[in-house]
Amino acid sequence: RALGADLAWSATVPPDMFVRDPILLRIEEGARIDPGVRFETVTYTIGRINVGRVTVGSSASIGHGSMLMPGANVAHQARVGPAVLIGTDESDESPRTRSYRSRNLPSL
Repeated sequence: RALGADLAWSATVPPDMFVRDPILLRIEEGARIDPGVRFETVTYTIGRINVGRVTVGSSASIGHGSMLMPGANVAHQARVGPAVLIGTDESDESPRTRSYRSRNLPSL
């Protein structure tokens, strides 16, 4: 919370939770995050930077070892099993996920 993440007070998160860019994370009331879950709000690929907000809905549960990529949106009361990858297609240009092409790298 001190770094800008929007975490509800009633959300349950592990003490060692890692978030690359906390200001792009929202966890709503009653959500439960198991240990080992990664929140990637920014990804870097060859010539592209993908930035997107990650949202976990109220009373949702995210299983151990899952990874939520930029633009991921877990619905209210959803149950995500262990070791699941949730994200958006890199070609998706929705308002939640934007791709920025680097000007100094050759286009592929």
